[in-house]
Amino acid sequence: FSPRHSGRKYTKREKEQRLSKVFYYLKRHKYIIFKPAARDLKVFLTKLGKKRLMELHFEALTISKPKKWDGRWWQVAADIPTKKHKAGADALRLKLKDMKFYPLQRTLWFYPYDPRKEIEFIVDRFNIGEFVTVMEISRLDFDDEQRMRDFFEEEKKCLQRTEERFK
Repeated sequence: FSPRHSGRKYTKREKEQRLSKVFYYLKRHKYIIFKPAARDLKVFLTKLGKKRLMELHFEALTISKPKKWDGRWWQVAADIPTKKHKAGADALRLKLKDMKFYPLQRTLWFYPYDPRKEIEFIVDRFNIGEFVTVMEISRLDFDDEQRMRDFFEEEKKCLQRTEERFK
């Protein structure tokens, strides 16, 4: 029921109490509202709740990685006019950094796995889709590709070290 106490078994009463606290928290922060329906209550997300859910989804956004890499690169090209779309440009750049994309140039970012769904989510959220293009690349300059391979290999090692610390 809770990731912090994954080994513990909760009683039905404890689960109900915890669930009640969660609903109370969501209602108190105006993320949900309750509406009577027949002999029950229905729960609805408010505009604020939908906004918060989108923020959480954005924060947790990751790209799934297949077990075996197909040898192709994915490029995100972003030429966003910052006068009108600064928030979107900043959010995209920071999220690409956070998701460990390789910045080959200021507006060209590379990743070894298909990021189309995640990029689409970001550009839709910030209304910058017309300024961002995602392309699948099958061949690159040898030196650029070697730098990217080194970058992602180092990222992989860092992730493994982090996972080992939490075991």
